[in-house]
Amino acid sequence: MTEALPNAFGGADIFGRRRPAGRTGTSISSNETTMTRTPLLIPRGSQTIINGQIGTQTFSGTATNSETTIVGPRPHSESQVGLAPLTIGVKVGESLRAAGHELRVLRVYSDGSIDYAAR
Repeated sequence: MTEALPNAFGGADIFGRRRPAGRTGTSISSNETTMTRTPLLIPRGSQTIINGQIGTQTFSGTATNSETTIVGPRPHSESQVGLAPLTIGVKVGESLRAAGHELRVLRVYSDGSIDYAAR
């Protein structure tokens, strides 16, 4: 399930981009907006002017260069998604089946994070 990506004014994104909105049984809330998903464009320009004289002949010239550096948005998979803490009753070395996958708990750290293997 998705919802329209909000722009800076709270309206729907004019490009039709969407963000996760939720799944059955699990609520997903996202802080993505058009500001987190739009690339940054940095214009740069330079101009060179040359004037000179060879003998009695004078000359002048101008060269202009412009370019734009594009800094892309962070990948969609790195978007911040706020979820409520989830408690599971699986001990180190035991496995849990979820959504057709087997998750085996390898380590539990003091901050509550875990290392696991998925099959």
